[in-house]
Amino acid sequence: MQDDQRRAVRKELPDVIDATNGVTGEVIGQIANLSADGFMLIANQPMSEGAIYQISFVVALPGDAMFNFSVGAEALWCSQAKVADSYWIGMHIVDISESDAQAMGALIGGL
Repeated sequence: MQDDQRRAVRKELPDVIDATNGVTGEVIGQIANLSADGFMLIANQPMSEGAIYQISFVVALPGDAMFNFSVGAEALWCSQAKVADSYWIGMHIVDISESDAQAMGALIGGL
């Protein structure tokens, strides 16, 4: 992994959250932790560093409302995990709608 240069504190999620390729609809992994500007993905295949991916995921917000996030995220780094066919991927959010950003803030504030 690269040096830790993130500005925002990442929060652990209480549930397993599937991450889906926003183009194909295929589940590509799970969100390990989340911040206002990025997340760590545990994926079943490597991702190209520097590439931009459209990723969506559904999370329960405070008050039991479900929210479908859709973000554009850049893969900053990719490292093979100790488990076969698993990869840790550091993602930086580069595109997010205003409503998704507000919901993300509410989610992170409630963790």
